[in-house]
Amino acid sequence: MDVKSDVFNKKVRLPDFLIVGAAKAGTTSLYFYLRQHPKVFMPKIKETWFFSVCEETKKILRGNPKLVNTLDEYVSLLKKAGYNSIIGEASPIYLYLYDFTIKKIKEIYGSMFRKLKIIIILRNPIERAWSQYMMHVRDGLEDLAPIEAFRPEVIRERLKSKNYTIGHDYIGFGMYYKQVKSFLSNFKTLILFYDEFLEDPKLVLNKIFTFLEIECINVKTNEKFNISGVPKNKIAQFVFYQSPLRNMLKVCIPSSWRQRLKFYLSLRLLEKKRMPSEVKEYLSDLYEEDLKKLKNLFIEYKITNSYVNKWIQNLRA
Repeated sequence: MDVKSDVFNKKVRLPDFLIVGAAKAGTTSLYFYLRQHPKVFMPKIKETWFFSVCEETKKILRGNPKLVNTLDEYVSLLKKAGYNSIIGEASPIYLYLYDFTIKKIKEIYGSMFRKLKIIIILRNPIERAWSQYMMHVRDGLEDLAPIEAFRPEVIRERLKSKNYTIGHDYIGFGMYYKQVKSFLSNFKTLILFYDEFLEDPKLVLNKIFTFLEIECINVKTNEKFNISGVPKNKIAQFVFYQSPLRNMLKVCIPSSWRQRLKFYLSLRLLEKKRMPSEVKEYLSDLYEEDLKKLKNLFIEYKITNSYVNKWIQNLRA
């Protein structure tokens, strides 16, 4: 949409919608699927983190070398959008850092902020935390046992350390109640569910197209992105572990190619590891209260809460 930004002091084109999260809930797949629609433009950088970057948050956003710091940089990413295109962007960090994000959106959009549409896709927070943990195992970024890594006191200490990133807050990313409530209170928001996305991706995409007021079309949904798992061997470790060589290849290979290559390699080089029962029990204790608040929030806003009900029912299953 065209916005006369007081910060920029001139009219600029900014996103019509944002996919704000949750992390490890299919946002990368949604990003690539939506890019297939001829009416949708999304920048080549999937996660700009722009609306969460300010002087207060830079210290906890370390670990992303491609942070888009200025409005000039951000606007330049959107310049290739066609005049009749709907512009979108996907950064799961926006849901986690909801307070900074909403404040910055309002600051930049001004009175136009209410026209911005928000898409949130939620995953069972227990499964989401496990997936995020396993992703770090996959990438060679986690050496603690899961329960130890999930302990709130361990997470607090890690977030203070320069040796860890915000991604190690496995628990905080799934505390949905305040995050979702803040977006519902400020924007026209579409709530989706990862379970539903897995069952019928085309149905979920049609919900998004309807929400964005564009034609419902068929897009390819056979590829999955950012798959978690344990490396099977040293070859897999070389492919997925963080290293200077891997970072150098990132610069040389376009993002879309890297994601597709990672998908095919993930199928062959990674193996799924089931969550131990004691880990599920530990996470159930951490998330029970927040899930009950989320259920009541959805009742208040008349949003289907069947999936949340299932998550609550399965806490002790």
